[in-house]
Amino acid sequence: MTSEFRVQSSVYDAQYGRSGGGFESFNLKSGTDHFHGTAYNYFRSQILNANDYADDRAGNPKAGFHWNQPGLVVDGPVYIPKLYDGRNKTFFMFGWEAVRTTTPEPTYSTVPTTLEKSGDFSQSNAGGQPAILYDPLTTTQNADGSYSRIAFGSKLPGARIDPVAAKITAMLPDPNAYVAGNGDSNDLFTGPNNTQDRYDAFAYHVDHTINPNQRISAVYLYSDRHQISGTNGYPVAITPNYGHYRTNFGAHVNWNWVISPSLVSSFGIGWMEHRFAILNEQLNFDLSTVGFASYMANSPAPTLFP
Repeated sequence: MTSEFRVQSSVYDAQYGRSGGGFESFNLKSGTDHFHGTAYNYFRSQILNANDYADDRAGNPKAGFHWNQPGLVVDGPVYIPKLYDGRNKTFFMFGWEAVRTTTPEPTYSTVPTTLEKSGDFSQSNAGGQPAILYDPLTTTQNADGSYSRIAFGSKLPGARIDPVAAKITAMLPDPNAYVAGNGDSNDLFTGPNNTQDRYDAFAYHVDHTINPNQRISAVYLYSDRHQISGTNGYPVAITPNYGHYRTNFGAHVNWNWVISPSLVSSFGIGWMEHRFAILNEQLNFDLSTVGFASYMANSPAPTLFP
């Protein structure tokens, strides 16, 4: 689709405005009096890759990885039998490229153990010693200006566990990756935890020669990308990951006119638009299921897992 590209890092034309970075400009191919077509596919697979570090460390085999990037380009004269013969004056180019990927992203995260979810931290080590919990409602100031609290010990009284917090922690997955020598291991390993990516890009280009001195061209670009991350081992309703959606539109019309051997006019107008959204896997989590008031569950705004 691209016939020429240029990278500018300084001394920009006025049309680019001011920027601390660089600019990349691309020229799309134009059609000719003969039809041409090209098709291709770029392919990658786990068969050709080394194992991921996290999977290799956990002793897991290579996770599935797939990358397919097909595309095609068709160009030539605009020719409609018995209606329009654009040879020598009107040409088109159409291009399409897609990306379809499945990318493993194994993760480690920290989650509470089954005992910790119930308020029991007797098996949770802090500096080699059992964790000690203190009652925040008994905070007092000492004569020297310091503060102290009365200790619960290593177990939180059941009456002091908020029912909403209890329901929330109950939904969290349990640890599944034991680290030798660490009795209170809170690791949750998730693999392959694939991210799915679907991307399509389209380019349309038409050139028309009005006369030997005037030429007009029009370009329309469109791309759409949907990227869905893995859940990191959490239920879909409470996963910290999300879906990322991006759609781009662009159009450009240019009119070149050779007025005289020493005077050339070039008029162009363009439009670009970028739309994106970052959405949780589940937009409307029912807050009443974990004990929140019904008016919060009925909120008109999206309700997410707390």
